[in-house]
Amino acid sequence: MSFTFARIAGTFHLELTSFDQLLRLGEVPDAHWIATAAPTGGLNCDPLFPKLLDGDANGRVRTGELREAIAWTGRMLKDRSGCVPGSDTLALAHLSEAAAGCRQAAEHLLAGLGASDRTRISLEQVRKAADVERLAGRNGDGVVGLGGVEDDASKAVIGDVLKVVPAAKDKSGEEGVDAGALDAFLAARDAALAWEGARAATLVWGADSVALARQVKAARSKFDEYFLACRMVAAQPAAAAGFTLGADRAAALLGNAAALQSALTDLPIAAPSPDGVLRWASAPRGAHYELVEGIRSKVVAVVLPAAAEGLSEEQWAGLAATADSIVAWDDQGAGHKALALGLDRLRALDADGLAGVRAACAADAAVAANLAHVADLEKLVLFQRWLFEFANNFVSMPNIYGGGKRALFDQGMLVMAGRNFNFSMLVENRGAHTGLAAEAYTYLLYVKVSGEGADFEVVVPVTAGTSDGLFVGKRGIFYTHDGKLLDAIVVHIHSSPISVKQAMIEPFTRIPRFIEARIEAWAGKANADFDSAAQSQLDSAQKAAADAKTAAVDGAAPAAPAKEGGGVDGNMLMGAGIAIGSLTAAAGAILASLAGLSLLQLFLGVAGLVAIIAAPFGVLAWLKLRKRNLAGLLEAAGWALNDRLKISRGLALYFAQRPARPAGSQLDWVDKASGLSEFESVDEEPGTKARRAFRRFLLIAALLTFGFLWAWFKGWLAPLGLDVPAALAPPPAEAAPAAEAPADPAAAPAP
Repeated sequence: MSFTFARIAGTFHLELTSFDQLLRLGEVPDAHWIATAAPTGGLNCDPLFPKLLDGDANGRVRTGELREAIAWTGRMLKDRSGCVPGSDTLALAHLSEAAAGCRQAAEHLLAGLGASDRTRISLEQVRKAADVERLAGRNGDGVVGLGGVEDDASKAVIGDVLKVVPAAKDKSGEEGVDAGALDAFLAARDAALAWEGARAATLVWGADSVALARQVKAARSKFDEYFLACRMVAAQPAAAAGFTLGADRAAALLGNAAALQSALTDLPIAAPSPDGVLRWASAPRGAHYELVEGIRSKVVAVVLPAAAEGLSEEQWAGLAATADSIVAWDDQGAGHKALALGLDRLRALDADGLAGVRAACAADAAVAANLAHVADLEKLVLFQRWLFEFANNFVSMPNIYGGGKRALFDQGMLVMAGRNFNFSMLVENRGAHTGLAAEAYTYLLYVKVSGEGADFEVVVPVTAGTSDGLFVGKRGIFYTHDGKLLDAIVVHIHSSPISVKQAMIEPFTRIPRFIEARIEAWAGKANADFDSAAQSQLDSAQKAAADAKTAAVDGAAPAAPAKEGGGVDGNMLMGAGIAIGSLTAAAGAILASLAGLSLLQLFLGVAGLVAIIAAPFGVLAWLKLRKRNLAGLLEAAGWALNDRLKISRGLALYFAQRPARPAGSQLDWVDKASGLSEFESVDEEPGTKARRAFRRFLLIAALLTFGFLWAWFKGWLAPLGLDVPAALAPPPAEAAPAAEAPADPAAAPAP
């Protein structure tokens, strides 16, 4: 089967009509594909499908990834009839031997759903069955939570185990236990029971062993220091003086309680003895007296009566070693969380007590073989449904030029300004998009769409009609492909020619706006000048009045105020006269130049002037309209394209369509509002109707005046005695020079 490349809007598109053609796409070089890469967002399909195509998870689908998806689908299906045009229901008979795992998973899910038809499975069934398995706690991960068992005894076991060991989480995120957690619990249980079993052998000092041992541990440093000092004195008797405070040093500390306390703390618990025995009677009443007395009365008196008179270094070492073992044993007990369950409960939770929960974990893990291919099954159903359609929006793009189907990247229809805009694309970053959208050479509306939880932005090309009624802030409605009706508002406009006609008319629509702006600017300046002059005159008058008052007081005659240039009134009259004279002269010059033209010449002249003004705009618009394309919009959205995707005339009319009225509709051409002209709206300002009548009168008067002046200059009113003054009359045509008469000697003058 050979490939066919159909010409569509000046570009050759590969025609894809079967899945076999997709399997042969490896024969088509990437340069002959319409697109070579596309973003995974902004597509009207199942959101998981483009993510499955994106093998490296970089947010883009490239040609190689599409080929791999097609090849994988071809291996998994021996019958690909469900791929064209695309079905989300997979017939199990269509699976190949390579898809044995998918078949096993499908059969398991269908059985779990209790489906009556076990020969096919839909995407909805795949996802529903997976949810059922999740809710039932059976997902093949071997983790069982409280919802995964039914009897109270097993639930109690799981609860106790979770108090001791960290919880395991299943695929749904639910906490539970697995075989590893049960083994960890048994190890913790055995360690706790072993610790408890060592109690009798460790607590050799009776019920208060722990308290006595901690008291010995608290005194350990000072007693060890004392016996080291004894060894020092035994080896160097002169060193005994160094372990005393001395009279001079003691005298220096008087009056400084903090220094005295520090010195006392540094002294040993007793004077060091060379024989290494701490005699209780020799212990001074120093800073450590209470510490020593506590060891003597509470520890030695109870556990070592033989040291009632004095404690040797060997006896102290034995006490310290026993205390260390007791404290270490007690500290270990704090790490045994299982002890919180109580010894009786711990002894009951042996291997047999955990057998029921362990069996539930094994049963959950047993379904792993059936569920291992559920992800592949969902992927295969999605590829069967969307792969061929995606290829027809990637390798080829016929849907945007008709065929009754919308392109995958088309977001919906905008209704605004009396038109249906039948194409739109998602815009994720307007700033980046507008920077590239100029390559589309198209008038673009950036529209924010919101409502029913939706909040996104689209770009809409305006390819026909005019831009009248389109402005930032304009509101409309937006229909999505799934039937939602949302609000829309224009937030940005990228201007470009829409049609040759509008481009040619544009200069003439600018002229009134320019004249109006200039008149408003002139009027504003005149008002400002008038206000300034009036204020100046007022200031002068006030100053003159003040001077007159001062002169009256002084007895002098007031000076008459000077009025330069005739004052404000004189200036205004002079300016008005000059302006009127200039306008009259200009009008006379124009009429004088036109008076020699016939009506046909005048018409042709005006038409030529219009053509000279409009033609460049029309030609420029025509050149830009020839460049209009959709590639600019797609590339601005992240696509990589090989061709321009020109906007044909038919496509332009479809994208910006004024829908027809319902069949059988009739038009009543009588304006129902015309009768309302006899009434003034209650909301109208007084005099509005009179101003409208005055404007109509001025227009009619201007037309009549122009007609009268035209007839006057043409001499048509001469029979009525209205001749054109010689100063304004058009110059007469020069007469041809008369033929030179032959020389007549008789007529020659006498010398």
